[in-house]
Amino acid sequence: LHYPLRRKRQMCIRDSYYINPFVPHVLANIDSEEGSDVSSDDNFMLFASLRVKMKNRLSFFSEVIIDDFQIDKNNRNIFPDATGFKFGLEGYKLLANNSSLDYQIEYTEIGTWTYTHENYMNNWFNFSQPIGYLNGPDCRSLIIKINYIKNKNIIFTFENEYLEKGSVDIFTPANQENTTGWTFPSSTVSYINLLKPQISYLINKSSFLLKTNFNINYSNESTYHVGFSVQLGKDINFN
Repeated sequence: LHYPLRRKRQMCIRDSYYINPFVPHVLANIDSEEGSDVSSDDNFMLFASLRVKMKNRLSFFSEVIIDDFQIDKNNRNIFPDATGFKFGLEGYKLLANNSSLDYQIEYTEIGTWTYTHENYMNNWFNFSQPIGYLNGPDCRSLIIKINYIKNKNIIFTFENEYLEKGSVDIFTPANQENTTGWTFPSSTVSYINLLKPQISYLINKSSFLLKTNFNINYSNESTYHVGFSVQLGKDINFN
């Protein structure tokens, strides 16, 4: 979706490489003269996640990320917060003839200036790949995904994503001052609907997986993009 680099869907990476013993010091320094400098290019984030599992193979999940939050009341009318959140549900249902159905619905909003810095070289990267939500900042999206597992060899997948994407991306220099009145997402907004049906076939007595993908991308500019691909992979587990 208009990005030169492949990005992970997770809003943030939970990785031991990023454990930092100086984080408590940084948090304690927020209210000090240096830490309260709104023009500083701070490079730390706070996040929380929650999952509630129900008895009927249904679970609810949510994530919250705080990139920048204005504690000083004098700054709240000048500098908007840089935050994001996601919530959704996942379910699983057994069907007749050893088939099953699983589904996922999720809604996400990532603030206009989340993930951004005055110098984009300070952005968060993992092995040269930018981390964060797949569609970057300044967006909201709704994803519906259904997998019909016919048997141990065949899976039919239907996924539809509706996306509203603003003009700010991870390479846009952060310039939050006096943008609290901006609409969200910021103009000019692209409205995109991406339909992705897929058929996967696990070849018998091997670990090879054959996938066929058919993508239909429709935007508010009345343009269609249609794609088709065939993939052959190995060491992929359905479970």
